Amino acid sequence: VREALSSTDSRQERRIEDLLRDHRNRERTEAKVLTSDVERRCEENARTWISHAEEKARVMASRAEEQARVLASRAEEMAQASMCRAELAQSAAKTAEEQAQALVIRVEEVARSSASLAELAQSAAKNAEEQARFSVQRAEILAGKVEEEARVSAVNAEFLASRAEEQAQALASQADATAGRAEEIAVSSASSAK
Repeated sequence: VREALSSTDSRQERRIEDLLRDHRNRERTEAKVLTSDVERRCEENARTWISHAEEKARVMASRAEEQARVLASRAEEMAQASMCRAELAQSAAKTAEEQAQALVIRVEEVARSSASLAELAQSAAKNAEEQARFSVQRAEILAGKVEEEARVSAVNAEFLASRAEEQAQALASQADATAGRAEEIAVSSASSAK
């Protein structure tokens, strides 16, 4: 009877051990499945974060490029307008000089045709010369003003281009920081899952 009881107890202990081993195996399997699922979700979340960060970086870079193009186009238009003004001033100076020369020629012709009008011709010639000098001076002043405007426009264009480049660099830095933050979150999520 004692041997039978001992044999029965031994079989029950083995059954209990088998049940406990099966239970531990099931727990390990479930834990592995759960861990794998958590890791997969963390990887998906990380990929989503990285994709969003990359898309945001692309959008910000595209906006920076568009702003730079607009500023460059604006600066180019200002430079072209300044060049047109300079050409207009040169044309006005040339016209004034031609008119002065024509006036001097006419006065000289009148002086030659009439000796009695010599003094009047001299006075007219003097007035014509003064008008010519005045016209040339005005043309030079106008040309100087236009040249100064062209220089200021060029400086403004360089400043606008520099500002556009700084904005593009700042946006690119923000995009890099966002992508870096997304990677840190992904790594942190993966570490937490493990």
